[in-house]
Amino acid sequence: KGMAGAYNQNVLKLAEAELEKHPDPRLFVVGEYGRQYFKRRKIPVEQNFLYTAQNPNMDRAREICSALLAPFDKGEVKKIYILYTDYISGMNMETRKVRLLPFHRASFQTDTKEKQVKTPFEFHPSPEAVLNSLVPSYLSSFIYSALVDSFCSEQDSRMSAMQTANDNAVE
Repeated sequence: KGMAGAYNQNVLKLAEAELEKHPDPRLFVVGEYGRQYFKRRKIPVEQNFLYTAQNPNMDRAREICSALLAPFDKGEVKKIYILYTDYISGMNMETRKVRLLPFHRASFQTDTKEKQVKTPFEFHPSPEAVLNSLVPSYLSSFIYSALVDSFCSEQDSRMSAMQTANDNAVE
């Protein structure tokens, strides 16, 4: 809406930098501001999610997740990244790029030493069935978290911009 200072610009700068690195990206864009930005630059967008930032919810996160997983499952895309603004605390946010798929082993490793397993595990249901259930849930949860963080970051940026405008008006 134009009242959030550099909030949107930081994500778009990161997106532009990533577009330069990757020759054939498929963009899935959340929000009207991003849709208009890429449209003006004639950068094709695979799918738009025209949600307002004011109401992030799990249904929307699941819809985005399904749209991202469909081409990944078909082998049409090899990696899925998400770009968003991570809300850390008041006046402290960070624009992030996170690889959602395929997973990095380092994301799940711990520093603790574990005993080597000598007896093979039996899985019921199969590891494939478990992963087919867990991966969409994990991705939906991550996307929901990113939507909430972005919403909080945007609101904080708006409050800061309004405070600055107020302070300037008082002076």
